[in-house]
Amino acid sequence: MIAEMIIWFLLLQLFSFISLPLTNLIFHPLKDKGYPLSKTIGIFLFSFFTWYTSFIVKYDLSVIISFILFVGLNLYISKKKVIVFDKNIVKKTEILFLLSFIFFCLIRSLTPAVEGLEKLFDISIINGILQSEKMPPKDPWFAGYSINYYYFGHFTVATITKISHLESTTTFNLFLATIYSLLSVSIFSISYNITNSLKLGFFGIFIFLFLSNFLGFLQILTFLNPNLVEIFGNTFNIKYAMTCCHNPNQNFISFLFSFPVWSSTRVIPNTINEFPYANLMFGEVHSHIISLPIQLLFLSLILTIFLTKAKNKVYIFFSALLLAILYITNSWDFPTYFALFLTINFIILLEKKSTKKYFIVTILKVLILFILFSLPYINTVNKNSRIGFSEEKSNVFQELILFPIFIFSISYYYFKIERNIEKIFFVFLIAGIIYLITKIQIIIILFPLAFLSFKTMIIDKENRIIHVLSLFGILIMLTPEIFFIDSRYNTVFKFYYHIWIFWSIATIFIVSKLTQDKLFLFLLILLIILSLPMTIFSFIDRFNQGLNEGLSLDGLNYMKKYYPGDYALVKWAQKNIKNSEIILEASGDAFTYTSIYSSYTGLQTLVGWNNHVGIHHNIWPEERMNDIKIIYETNDKILAEELIKKYNISYIFFGSVEKKKYPNANITKFGDPIFVFEDNYIFKVK
Repeated sequence: MIAEMIIWFLLLQLFSFISLPLTNLIFHPLKDKGYPLSKTIGIFLFSFFTWYTSFIVKYDLSVIISFILFVGLNLYISKKKVIVFDKNIVKKTEILFLLSFIFFCLIRSLTPAVEGLEKLFDISIINGILQSEKMPPKDPWFAGYSINYYYFGHFTVATITKISHLESTTTFNLFLATIYSLLSVSIFSISYNITNSLKLGFFGIFIFLFLSNFLGFLQILTFLNPNLVEIFGNTFNIKYAMTCCHNPNQNFISFLFSFPVWSSTRVIPNTINEFPYANLMFGEVHSHIISLPIQLLFLSLILTIFLTKAKNKVYIFFSALLLAILYITNSWDFPTYFALFLTINFIILLEKKSTKKYFIVTILKVLILFILFSLPYINTVNKNSRIGFSEEKSNVFQELILFPIFIFSISYYYFKIERNIEKIFFVFLIAGIIYLITKIQIIIILFPLAFLSFKTMIIDKENRIIHVLSLFGILIMLTPEIFFIDSRYNTVFKFYYHIWIFWSIATIFIVSKLTQDKLFLFLLILLIILSLPMTIFSFIDRFNQGLNEGLSLDGLNYMKKYYPGDYALVKWAQKNIKNSEIILEASGDAFTYTSIYSSYTGLQTLVGWNNHVGIHHNIWPEERMNDIKIIYETNDKILAEELIKKYNISYIFFGSVEKKKYPNANITKFGDPIFVFEDNYIFKVK
């Protein structure tokens, strides 16, 4: 575990060091000169170079070519520009990153299993990329097809894994720790740059990464007084979140020390309301999480553009590049961040720091470059999303549970600035009328905040970017109440992360402005305390699990202990089966312990999790699922051979999942196994 951490950390430091000239070139106007962002730039830009070239040459060769290009680019910049960083910032950043990396590795080592929720899906993509000679990568869960999903974040994991020569089931956890370490130094950088306070930089880390929502506090209340379940559940429509994940008959101490995380992310019915700390507990290396450091990097670029208002070709190029990286990492991020880029440049135009011609040309250049940078993805991935109007609505109470600190801080600040009581009353009156017409309840709080943030943005020129972020958070929250993309479930899930980011930054700024307001500080601290039960007790729960199971970063340790037969088959396959072979295993069901051999090896199988295959490829794989069943269960050897030939299957696996799913399996027709561990088998097709 320690050796793997050291190898991985040194690689991160290498990419950070190489990218310092580029970092300084782009972010030198910031107070910290962008130094905390160098690791994010190094990791993701190098991976982008590798990804782009891997469509032309083999993946292994693209790594070498990209490394040479990346080093060469930074050497060229270093000769053209003197690199200057504040030694104090450098020291604090490095200490912060090191401590964060150790801490988050510790958290992951408590429950390292790469299994449960979306983790098998994530590791299947990572291993599928590692098994691919060129891009686009093969889909391990749908033989004969490439991955039809926004996969660049997983490509980044795979690329650093390839360089490190570590097991992907270990780097899975190391990369998750890396994401949160990058988030620590990135939010520290943004907080410091907008407040000029190192203390508030550290406070920003706490607010962004460790804060939970109010649901944990309400669960404690309802556990102590069960009658509140009906009040909260029926009146505010949060009954599922209040009751889904704990046993009301257990004692209070047991309840606290097995505190549920899931319920805090299911406050609005039929949606996901996740936040950074919850995902850390879930342990998923999923697209929406991998994109978070890139989002903060883009926000730092927006801040730089706003501060300098410079007509800089580098900013145009880098904006397009980051938008492309966001798009191919988690496509949901593109609309928000392109709109933010458009807004900031429009504000610069209104301030007469640029011309209409420059504004239009800038946007066109960014869009053209964005398409060029995204082209390999656009040409090989086909995602169809429907758009419709939302029938379900959130209520005010649900939003107050999800964002209590942020809504309080933003409301307090803007209402304190606006002292005209009559105007405030009139704005609320309009909000009430809009609610009666639209039936969108949260408009009651969003409309006044939108009005006040917009008004303040017009007046407060120096801090306009903060008010833009506040306003964007408001508009994003309103969006799923009106229409959805793909589904309301996913729209809330993906876009609410943007609210968390924007309002976290706005809150940090507001705290810097209200440090002398004792009432504000008292209420803020009180709300923070009430938002911490899930954070504290879920960590204790994970810590206890780690003590019982032992600390490790190997995501396959659980399999070795609980499924030794499957573990033996996986390890043999990793060592002995070539990446071009197609294997047969049972088709899987979402979020279950299935499709394990394709997931952990990256080898292609006929069908992985059937609903994921159906959604991602717009094909319900019923024919393949039926054929798999026939191959395992039929007594007709000729029929089985015909189907095996139809799909070009080279190896047949028979482990715990296959035994359970196909109890009538006849494996004698496959001949003698090539590998046996107890009653688990691998057969080679002759």
